[in-house]
Amino acid sequence: MPRAFPTGHRHRGAGLTVADIPTLERAIILARQKGNTWYVDSGVVGSASGSGDSWGSAFITLQEGINAASPGDTIFVADTHAENISSAGKVTCSKAGLKIIGIGTGRRRPVFTWTATAGTWLVTAANVWIENLVFIGEGIDAVVTMWNVTADDCTVVGCEFQIGKTSFVPLLGITITGAINRFKFYHN
Repeated sequence: MPRAFPTGHRHRGAGLTVADIPTLERAIILARQKGNTWYVDSGVVGSASGSGDSWGSAFITLQEGINAASPGDTIFVADTHAENISSAGKVTCSKAGLKIIGIGTGRRRPVFTWTATAGTWLVTAANVWIENLVFIGEGIDAVVTMWNVTADDCTVVGCEFQIGKTSFVPLLGITITGAINRFKFYHN
């Protein structure tokens, strides 16, 4: 398969695979299915977000990308993106069919760090796909719930969940609320 990259992608090398398909190529396959493509990079030059339609004018936060997206869109998150989860619903995946895909491998993947007890990542829309992100709990003693999933068909693939402080204990890591169907958690 020829290598194709999103416009402006900063390819850092191969290595990480999901289901024997290199992650970037898998991300491109998913992204080509339908919808628009958005970009998120906390390291974008300047202090203000751009339009999110290229790496050069990326949004600074994932929530900005989610807010701009329509159902079925794809959001690519830059390889060195770093963002704090400091409040309930700091990230709320509220668009059906949304794909959030991290770029990079190893320590050069997007990192989301819990920094407050109430910090929560919410999935409230069906068919949300989340891939190749790192989630770290540190700097606080406990989190009530890191994730709360309230919609069908949420898929989490190739992500890393780590506890960054020995005293950090999430009371509930991922909470599945209600009678949802087909929550999938692969290669994490």
